[in-house]
Amino acid sequence: RVPDIVCLGFLVRSQLLLRVFCFFKQKTAYEIGVRFVGSEMFIRGRVRFVFGDVELISKLVEGKFPDYTRVIPKGYKNKFTLSREQLQRALQRAAIMTSDKFKGIRCILAPGSLKISSTNADQEEAIEEIELDYGGDSIDIGFNVTYLLDVLGNLKNEQVSVELGDANSSALVSVPDNSDFKYVVMPMRI
Repeated sequence: RVPDIVCLGFLVRSQLLLRVFCFFKQKTAYEIGVRFVGSEMFIRGRVRFVFGDVELISKLVEGKFPDYTRVIPKGYKNKFTLSREQLQRALQRAAIMTSDKFKGIRCILAPGSLKISSTNADQEEAIEEIELDYGGDSIDIGFNVTYLLDVLGNLKNEQVSVELGDANSSALVSVPDNSDFKYVVMPMRI
């Protein structure tokens, strides 16, 4: 008999999901289930993942997951595509001049070029310039370089696309051949 399917929405910590995915990577077949023992397990704010004779129990995160589709920018007219590796290397070099507390970099986008700069408390400065095929508006925007390096370090694609609205709007990093991948980066004041 197949049990009734119940759709529940709940939030768990990312560390738990990483451990759950480890079981998917193994070659051993498991009957996998998410169980709430009676209703008491759910009321106490816990969830239990069962993999054969292995159980992972975790606290639930309180609250509701926000509507992520509302924060994904749409309709930006300023878009450019460039080499992921070239952008990553330029950001890494500029990141050297940022401080441990303030990881801000300045990106100046103009027709034909992207200038990346950073300074530190000792007034030292790094400037990187990348030529690119771009003919949109000039934009001067700041970002936490760590967030940009995170996405570029986890992608394996040769090219990335970046869409911008203005200096106060978030940036959308995507992959040209995969419309499902979207990474939103909020700007910061520099």
